[in-house]
Amino acid sequence: TTQSFEYTILALASMKDAEQAIAEANRLVRLMEAQEYLEPSVTVYNALIELCCKTMFITPELFDKAINILETLKEKSISHPQLTPNAETLSLVIKACSLSEREDHEHVLKTATDLFSQLVAKETDEKSAVALTDSCYFHLMKCVSMHMEENEEDKKERMLELFSEACQRGLASAGVLTLFRNSVSEEEYRLTVGEGRLADG
Repeated sequence: TTQSFEYTILALASMKDAEQAIAEANRLVRLMEAQEYLEPSVTVYNALIELCCKTMFITPELFDKAINILETLKEKSISHPQLTPNAETLSLVIKACSLSEREDHEHVLKTATDLFSQLVAKETDEKSAVALTDSCYFHLMKCVSMHMEENEEDKKERMLELFSEACQRGLASAGVLTLFRNSVSEEEYRLTVGEGRLADG
């Protein structure tokens, strides 16, 4: 089943040789697609992105690999609609953006922001959390922290904006809270969280 391929790919994260793990995962994806009795599944590609995030952590290549997988899915979805990237796909690519150490900061941040906007567009209102998760907010905030270099005040404002949105949607996890706390002063943190913005969400 496609689920078997998904679990097998995820299990490759335990391999010591990252290149070998990715190569084996790519082989499994090709094998899945060659099975006439199996419908290709986007979840298998999502597992491949997840594996890349675990085995290519902090490498510049992680960003390229995740984007390539996303583009591959878009192309394949023309003839196989079940391979259309879903909310989890977009969330995992945002995660890859936040875990990849790159010099082209503006490009990485724009990519992550655009993907995040696509997830926001899937929501019914500013309080719904159907496509968005606390992980989406955490990794976009991490991208802002790493890649928004031009203006510290703009960065702080963007972090506040994302944190407030996460609170409204009930997605202010411990990780989101910690990232926000590390991006503002103690006074700003106390004013934002202490005066009930968190509770209001």
